Formats: sequence, C-alpha cells, structure tokens
Amino acid sequence: MLLILFGTVVAFVALVYIFLTWEFGFWEKYGVKGPKPKILLGNIPYLLTKKRHTVYNYDQLYIKAMAHLMDEVCEHMTDYLRTQAKSSDGVATLDAKEVMAKYTTDVVASCIFAIDAQSFVKENPEIRLMGKRIMNFNFVVQLALLVTTFFPSDAIRYRKENKINRTDFLDHLLQLQDRKQITDIDIAGHGVSFFADGFETSSIVLTYCLYDLAKYPTIQQELRDEIAKAKQAGGGTMLYEQLGEMALLEQIICESMRIHPLMAVMAKRCTADTTLVGPKDRKIFVKKGTTVVLPYYSICFDAEHFADPYKYDPKRFAAENGGSKAYRERGVYFPFGDGPRMCLGMRFAVTQVRRAIVEVVERFSISVSSKTIEPFEMDPDQFMLMPKGSIWLDFKPIA
Repeated sequence: MLLILFGTVVAFVALVYIFLTWEFGFWEKYGVKGPKPKILLGNIPYLLTKKRHTVYNYDQLYIKAMAHLMDEVCEHMTDYLRTQAKSSDGVATLDAKEVMAKYTTDVVASCIFAIDAQSFVKENPEIRLMGKRIMNFNFVVQLALLVTTFFPSDAIRYRKENKINRTDFLDHLLQLQDRKQITDIDIAGHGVSFFADGFETSSIVLTYCLYDLAKYPTIQQELRDEIAKAKQAGGGTMLYEQLGEMALLEQIICESMRIHPLMAVMAKRCTADTTLVGPKDRKIFVKKGTTVVLPYYSICFDAEHFADPYKYDPKRFAAENGGSKAYRERGVYFPFGDGPRMCLGMRFAVTQVRRAIVEVVERFSISVSSKTIEPFEMDPDQFMLMPKGSIWLDFKPIA
C-alpha cells in the first residue's frame, strides 16, 4: 500500500515538473542561446521579487489648436518655480520628475477633458493622484480604477448636455462618435489611455532632458540662444511652428531619449514566418505569431549602431548626419515604438515636451542638485526606467 502511495506521489510530481518545463527548450530548438529557465520564473527570476530592475493619429491641426492651452500651463509652471525660488534664497531645489508630472498632468487634463487640474496650486489635486494610481504597476488597482473611478464619462455627459464645443482631444473623439458610431465607453477608454501616456511618459522624458541640460551648461546656453532667435523670428513670441523648426532642441530630445530609454525592452508579434540573420550569418527562424522581445536598452548602447554610445552627444542626430531618420530606418532607434502599434500620442507628447523645455530653459538656469544620487541606479518599483531617489535639479530664475 505504501509503495502504491509513494509511486503515485512520485508520478504526480513528475507530471507537474514535465508540465512546467515542457517549453523550456523552445528557443534552443531555433538556435537562440540564453540563460537556463527556472521553474515558474522562466528567464526573468527577478520579475516577482523586484530584487533589481529588468534592465541591470492624432491630427497635427488639433495639436496646433491646443498650443495656447500648453502656453497657459507653462505660465503656471513658471510662476510656481519663481515662487519656490523666492522662498529658497533665489534657487529652487526641486524633484524635477514631480514638477514635470505637474506640468504634463495639467496639459493633458486641459487638452483632453477641459479640466483645470491646478497641479501647481493645489497640494494634492484629485486628477494628479489618479494619474499616480494609474501608473502604480498593480493590475488589480489599474483595472478597478479604469473601470470604476475615472471621470471621462462624466466629462462626455457634461459636454453633450451643455452643448460645449472646445478644440481639444475630447471634442475630436465626440466628432468621431458622430461619424463612426463609437460608444461612450470607447471614448472613455481612449481618453484614459491618452491621459496615462501623456502624463507619465512625457514627464519622464522631460525630466531626463532637463537633467542632461543641467549636466552640460554649454549646450544649455546654446539652446537658450536658439530659443531667443526663434522668438525673434516669431515677433517676440514662441509660435507653434517655431517649436518644430528648432534643430538643436530636436537633437537634445532625441539624444536624451536614446541615452535614457524609458523601457528596457519592447515586444512585437511576428506577423509572418521570418528568418533572421544573426552574428556569423547564423540563421534564426521566427514562426508567425511568436512574440519577439526587443532589447531596446541594449540597442541604444550598442557601439555598432551609435559611436561612443555612453557619451551624451546631441549632434549625432544633426541633419548633416541624417537626423533621427537615419537611425529609425536602420531599426535601431524607436523610442515611440514602430509599425502599426506605434505610439498614437507621439506628436502630442513631443509638442508638450518641446514647449516645456523652451519655457524652463528660457526663464531658468538649471543645474544638478546634490540631492540627486549619481551614478543612477534604476528603481525596480517603477514601471518605467527612473533612478532611485528621483532626479533633483536647482532652478535659478534668469533676471
């Protein structure tokens, strides 16, 4: 009897083991080398423990029409920074990520839902807290929040009942609803997605851009000079068209997104059987339907694609070097993704990033605060790549 029981237990354990390890040889069959998988954890043993980070068509016309809303938020941001500096002996030492998150929250809330979030006035505005909770990488929290507590449906109902017309993203969606018969739930979903993308991603890009400018004061001054010339050409104001014509600004943003990638990896699904050619002409067959994980962080620091990859050099994206297009065409630079799943809010995000950088650099001299922990160590609790302790900068108003 004991032998039968023992045999049954052994057989059961063996079946469970076979079931859990059945696909462990999947990549080996296709000649792809990698670390040996572990039961339940696969090739990413730190995913659950978080012991360390895994790294160790929105119309242009609408965006232009919303430029004045970004201008208003920039004014609020400048007032906030000047007030903070005035109360701190002329220099404001602030968490740049938090300041930029206030900016992107107000811009996105105003441009999408016609809501004045007042992030630079209130200590803990409701929409700001909601934005933080959306990016809390907890599936249950995100699902519950998106389904039950967010407000786009209320904004939709209010617009319709009061017959309000306003050139913003929600107005764009409501017009689509009339033409394409999309539901209020669809509109709410698009609105929340646009908010989450524009709020978190753009704020981190901005933080890294300002950090790099603070690290390299010479480039910061060159950009300040370029801003002055652009404003002079625009009759004393920063026009929407000028934002896209500033070559150095574009190079700075591209280089900051390269040297500080927001995601360690990106995933794409193979849509047709493909054979990739690796080093030494080694062929790797990728079957249709296979999800391929692209090591984007590693690509950004590959000397084969970027000369002296650990050096901050905006000029690598200069027009005479082919700009960012040259790298995109080679498939080695895609901060917003690529293909049909490319980030839909890219144009909007880039516009608000450009506008904020211009505002800060024109009106403030920025330097890295001693509160910033260098070299960076990525925080495993953050969904996107951000260093522990955040990034602190000193903002000194320019008279």
